[in-house]
Amino acid sequence: MVISHLEMSAYVVRSVVRSLDVLIAVADLGRAATNAELAERVGLHPTTTLRMLGSLVSRQFLRQHPDGSYDLGSRVLDISSAFIRRLSISHHANEIAQALADEVKETASIGILDDGCVLYIAIAHGQADLGIQSVPFTRHPLYCTALGKALIGDLSWPEAEKLIQRAPMEKLTANTITDLETLKREIKLSQRRGWTVDNRERTSGIICIAAPIRDFSSRIVAAVSISGADFRISTRGIDKLADVVRQAAQRASERLGLKDQIKEIAVSQTRGRQ
Repeated sequence: MVISHLEMSAYVVRSVVRSLDVLIAVADLGRAATNAELAERVGLHPTTTLRMLGSLVSRQFLRQHPDGSYDLGSRVLDISSAFIRRLSISHHANEIAQALADEVKETASIGILDDGCVLYIAIAHGQADLGIQSVPFTRHPLYCTALGKALIGDLSWPEAEKLIQRAPMEKLTANTITDLETLKREIKLSQRRGWTVDNRERTSGIICIAAPIRDFSSRIVAAVSISGADFRISTRGIDKLADVVRQAAQRASERLGLKDQIKEIAVSQTRGRQ
């Protein structure tokens, strides 16, 4: 049965809400707290708070120290871990890729960093003709792919260089960047504008545009891209398509729990383009 917001109030159990208030109070304090402190914080009588603390301790949501103070218990970690697992990019990758492919009518891909390479975990085709020539769960180099450049966007250059050089920087096409200084300048530019490009660097005739996906802690955990024939991408406009990819990356980041940081990241990237 699905309960509407209007009906929800009829199902609210006051004692449960109060117990959760106590639990939240312990979490917000960031340290162990006494019954008296918590009672004052949630606005309840100490006797009432004590009963709730006992219930929470019995279910391991809280634990009691020898001095009588209360702190978060192991059950909180269990629930937090379960929540984070549900936010994993692997649960959403195919849906994110397909939605972007449908929107731009080009091939959309999701990649993660794996052993110094890009591991493609989802690919969706939005058009019938030429697009990216790859399949899920294949690996490609970092230095010549838009996804790869996006995935190392938060790293310092020494860290990024170390990962890039784990594989030979081969000249795959006439446009492949094999000079580290040139690549460094491009990645720095990408960090400022919030998106990366593979301009016919891995496959002749194919342009790819990518943006990073961040988790609840604002860490880059994946990247999303679109790719297609160079004449199509150039005609439609790389900058215009890059905005679409960035928006898709932001929506994906929100699904992974990134909330307040989205606006801040978007503002900083806009300033970087000015």
